[in-house]
Amino acid sequence: MSRDTVKLLRKTPIFSFLDPNSLTKISELFKEETYTSGHVFFRDDTVNDILYIIKHGAVKIVKTGKSGEGKLSFILRREGDFFGETALIEETSPLETAQAIKNTNVLQLSRSDFLTIVSSYPFVAFQIMKALTSRLRQSYLGLIEELGEKDEQLEKACAKPKSSTDAEGKGIRPKEGEASFFDEMISAFPFSIVATREDGTIFIFNQSAEKEYGYSSEEALGKGINLLKGEPNLLNLDELIKQSLEDKGVWKGEIIAKRKNGERFVSETAVHKIADPKSTGTAILWVGRDITPERGLARESSEKDRWFNTTEKIREVVLEFSDLAQILSENLDLLTHKAKVSDFSQSETGIKAMKDALDGLNGMILRFTSYPPPESDKEPTDPANFIEKELLFLRRQKRFEGIEFMTKYDRNLPLIDIDQRQMRRLLTDLLDNATFALSSVSDREKTISIEVRYLAKDGDIEIQILDTGIGISEDDLPKIFKEHFTTKDKGFGFGLFSVKRAVESYGGTIEVQSVEGAYTLFTIRFPAKKQVSIKEEKTSLEMIPSLQH
Repeated sequence: MSRDTVKLLRKTPIFSFLDPNSLTKISELFKEETYTSGHVFFRDDTVNDILYIIKHGAVKIVKTGKSGEGKLSFILRREGDFFGETALIEETSPLETAQAIKNTNVLQLSRSDFLTIVSSYPFVAFQIMKALTSRLRQSYLGLIEELGEKDEQLEKACAKPKSSTDAEGKGIRPKEGEASFFDEMISAFPFSIVATREDGTIFIFNQSAEKEYGYSSEEALGKGINLLKGEPNLLNLDELIKQSLEDKGVWKGEIIAKRKNGERFVSETAVHKIADPKSTGTAILWVGRDITPERGLARESSEKDRWFNTTEKIREVVLEFSDLAQILSENLDLLTHKAKVSDFSQSETGIKAMKDALDGLNGMILRFTSYPPPESDKEPTDPANFIEKELLFLRRQKRFEGIEFMTKYDRNLPLIDIDQRQMRRLLTDLLDNATFALSSVSDREKTISIEVRYLAKDGDIEIQILDTGIGISEDDLPKIFKEHFTTKDKGFGFGLFSVKRAVESYGGTIEVQSVEGAYTLFTIRFPAKKQVSIKEEKTSLEMIPSLQH
């Protein structure tokens, strides 16, 4: 394979994280072919087992309707793009047709060779999943827009005078017992569809919703939409949706949903205002899908991406590190020689050079371990909703297996201004620290409790994270927030040091209490974005059941 091929693979998201030697090695599995304009790589009714990467040229991807009737969507893939990725997951028809629209040169990888690559480089599978997720999201948004257009057409049709509707409807109304096209489309839609009347009563509940929520249509119809909502959602979720529907006719976001068995999950949801087919009023259409497993994998993938990016940066500074280490070595030799001849008066220059080199090395390490700078993007955030969604994603990861999470939240929590990406890393670092403390526990339940309170008198949000792990010794307790201190065999001592710096960048504080062999409690305080009035003087904390798989 040529150098151009290796360069192309490096630019392809699936393989971009691999080092040059690995790219050269896997490039031998690719076959390069050239096709003329009009060539069909695969059709929607045939099985494809090849991944294609476009080196030169262009390919159109066409999705068609049932039995090939009617084009549903058209996508153009150009140089550097890949297509046919579904063939790597399962051997089935791709539900789309790929055709060259000009002379096209491609790299081809068979499914069997892809599995060979994955066996050596498992992270490639994560990259494929990220790509599939991104393209699925685009398709999902496209379907939502098309459904919105159908809703508008339906609303206009329902707005016609009743007499005219009755007269025209006689010729198009389906026969008794015969489902309409609209009913069939709703029933077979791949995402959950729930329709409610203005009072929140459910009157449409499709098959995907039955699978996702665990309720049958008979159990859900006639019930309120709150049947499907978990806790804690955004403080003003209902008001946000209502206002967005009035302004734009649609609301899109993430909702904590709840299944029949009590399990909670994160649903990526679009809410539309539509015409109520059985009245002159309007109805609300909820279209959603469970993104919890997908987002959990994305979190793990993101952590691995961060690791690979850090590794690349380390490679770039190896020479600088080597130079600084050489300065230390040479000056140490020089000082040793001077010590032998008792010439300490001339050692000052060497000592200063060694100190500067050590400062340089320390600065390099900080660049790889510190959090993003305080001036990163901040936004008003509901702390309970943020923490609960992160726990739903994190709980599925292997390192948290066997650990029970308990959460308590004030019912009247105000917002806090945070960079959610930075806060996500801060929370993950503290939970990882608790998980490490629990790893050697065998005589009691492994639990992590998170309690969030609003301290109205001080105007602060207080977050407490308690684990029933091995605790911290009295000797180590004063040192844990210091740079370079760690009790782990494989650690650099920057985790809690960086957490403290991040908390302080928001004007907050962090403290720790611990009893060796019993527990560790971290208490964090952040300034609240705004004051709220607490009507009850007694505590208003509500227990949330432990997270379920």
